Amino acid sequence: MYDVIIIGMGSAGLPAGMYASRYKLRNAI
Repeated sequence: MYDVIIIGMGSAGLPAGMYASRYKLRNAI
């Protein structure tokens, strides 16, 4: 989860990181 946020922040920015984390959370559940 944290890795996704960090990657998103470094890759595209905060919005992308949030979107990625949300997608990962939904995928996990």
